Amino acid sequence: NGVRLQYVDWGGRGDVILFLPGLGDDVHRFDSLAPHFTDGFHVIGLSRRGQGASDKPAAGYDTDREDGWAAVEF
Repeated sequence: NGVRLQYVDWGGRGDVILFLPGLGDDVHRFDSLAPHFTDGFHVIGLSRRGQGASDKPAAGYDTDREDGWAAVEF
């Protein structure tokens, strides 16, 4: 859909853990926490639409679930 979202891939192997910050925050909220999980998981963080360096579209802010799935499948 053309919306670009800020993400961080901290690496790791195995099942994916997806970190989503609360409103008003960005993915870097988890910079000190996420690396602790990379021994057993592939750890990804995603800034929601309108937060951090993610695009700020005029509409479409009810798509957190779809954005999260797209990040995990990436």
